[in-house]
Amino acid sequence: TEHALQVNVEGGFGTLHVLRGPGDAVFAIKSIGEEQDHQRVTVSYSVKDRTGVLHIELNTGADEDGLSDLLHFFKGSSGGRWQLELTDQIPIDYRMEFGGGHADLDFSGLRISNIRLEAGASSLNIRMKTPNPERLKLVSISAGLGSIHSETLGNLNFERLRFEGGLGSYSLDLAGAIRDGAKIY
Repeated sequence: TEHALQVNVEGGFGTLHVLRGPGDAVFAIKSIGEEQDHQRVTVSYSVKDRTGVLHIELNTGADEDGLSDLLHFFKGSSGGRWQLELTDQIPIDYRMEFGGGHADLDFSGLRISNIRLEAGASSLNIRMKTPNPERLKLVSISAGLGSIHSETLGNLNFERLRFEGGLGSYSLDLAGAIRDGAKIY
C-alpha cells in the first residue's frame, strides 16, 4: 500500500483538469469530450519504497520534439482534454510542466506535500479552497508567456512561495489560512 504519491506531468498541448477523486483509487485519468485521433496521453505507474510514482505525458504523439504540439497551438486547436482524479488519503508531491495548452488544478481536499509548477506558454488556473493538512516547505511556480490565475493559495500551508514570471499575465490570490511567517519571493 502506498504511503505517498508523486505526480509527474509533462503537458505538451491540450487541457488537463486535476481534482480530488470520489473513491478509494489512488488515481484515475479519463478523456473528456471528443478525443481526436492525433491526441494521446501516455501514463505509467509504479510503486517504489511505498511511494506511488505516476507519470503522465500529454501530447499529440506526432513527433518527439513537440513541433506538432506547437503547430496545433498556432492553428488554434484546443488539443485533447483529460481529467485526473487523485486520492485524498495520502500526501501528493506535484511536479508539473506545461508547454502549451491549459491546466485547471483544483487541489481542494487533497493532501499536498510538494508543488513545482512550470507553465511555459500555458494557461493555469490553481485553486485550494480548503486548508492543506500537510506542511509544505516550498511552493515553486514559474511561467513564461502563459497566464496564471489562482484562488486561496494561502490554504496550501507553505513556509515559502517562490514565483517567477515572464511576459505573461499573473494573478496570485494568497487568501486562506496562510501560515505566520510565510515568505513569498
